[in-house]
This record gives sequence, structure tokens and C-alpha cells, in this order.
Amino acid sequence: MTDTHPTRIDHILLFCANPLVSRGFYRDVLGFEIAQEDGEVTHLRLGETRLMLYPIGGDKGWLADEPTLGRGVRFYFDVPDVDVLCDRVKAKVPRIYNFDDFKPISGPIIQPWGVREFGVSDPDGYRLTFVTRVVEQT
Repeated sequence: MTDTHPTRIDHILLFCANPLVSRGFYRDVLGFEIAQEDGEVTHLRLGETRLMLYPIGGDKGWLADEPTLGRGVRFYFDVPDVDVLCDRVKAKVPRIYNFDDFKPISGPIIQPWGVREFGVSDPDGYRLTFVTRVVEQT
């Protein structure tokens, strides 16, 4: 019998009000590489993570309704060193957050579930959290 369970998420599609602004944010602020561009659609890659930025407007006959940007979803990205990425992001973005209470923070925080993390909102309001697993000290 063939296993039909998913092994991983292939990519995440994010609807964008301004694809050029979003592309610049993911490339210049977060360090994603542009893997491919198909007209207004941009495919991005950071390690094994793949995102597709898709513009609002145009032919969207396959959508049931207009998408609500940035609502109802949060993305968590595992990175090798959250502090290095945080320094890079803080140099280009005015605020980073702890999204549990949506309060601005000055740097990554340690969560009780064993990660060091910080969050940032993209130009369309999607909340992105970057984590590095930490070893508990005894």
C-alpha cells in the first residue's frame, strides 16, 4: 500500500498588495533568495523554506472570495542563529515583536517551550516568527 501522508509543506503562497514591496522585504530584510519569477509571481527560498508571493488582482477565478491579507495565520521559521537574523532585521525594520502579547521587544526572547524567538510583520501584515531551539540548562 502506498503511503499518502504528506511528508512536508512544499511551499506557502502569500497574497500581496504590492509584490515589489513584499519581494524587497523578504529578499533585503529577511535574506530570502529569489528562486524564480513568473510575471508578477515571485518564488523565494531560504534554506528548505519556499514562499510564493502572489499579487492581489488580475485573474483569480479559482478563489472563492477576496483574500484577507495577514489574518488568521502565523508562520514560524526555524533558523540556525536567531540572534544574527534579529540583528540584521533590526537594522532595517522599526519594530520586532513578541507576538504572544504583540508587544515590541529589543531582541529575541526565550520561551518556556525551549525556543529563542522574535517576530516581525511583513508589508501585508503576515506575522513571521523566527526561532532557534535552545538547550535547557540544568
